[in-house]
Amino acid sequence: MMSVTVVQQIERKVATRVESVTPANGYAINVRTVVRPGRNNQASPLGGQVFLARESIEQDEAVADSGGLVLMRYATFSVVYWITATKASDTPLDELRDIAIAEIERAIVLDWYQNNGQSAYGGLARTTELLAPQDVESTDGALPGVQVQIKIGYMHTDIDPFTAL
Repeated sequence: MMSVTVVQQIERKVATRVESVTPANGYAINVRTVVRPGRNNQASPLGGQVFLARESIEQDEAVADSGGLVLMRYATFSVVYWITATKASDTPLDELRDIAIAEIERAIVLDWYQNNGQSAYGGLARTTELLAPQDVESTDGALPGVQVQIKIGYMHTDIDPFTAL
């Protein structure tokens, strides 16, 4: 069994948090599945589906203890929600997008509010920043979606990327 790095643990917790976005949990949208596309997996989007991908990892060089053993990193994740607009619905697409953005963002920051801003995602995250959302479309243009980006800060030692500080 392979060990799981802090950033992978965070990504899994983000996926779990986004999977909770259902009407049964008080949300106005229904996330049916969360897909983490692989290198060779060009998944076709479906309505109600979320694509979750880690976009980048940056390191804060200014944050280090006296020996330089502590690393502060920021991982940016992309959460793309594909919107299902039924023929029976007369809700304008921009309203559906606004609702999807609000509900995905609400789910992402919920941990911070439940933990009084101290930590999130099981104590793994030090900071969470929501970046500007964007409208997206499937490659064939048939399915509209929204992209919410989240930048999560976390710390670990330079010799142990598997344990959060």
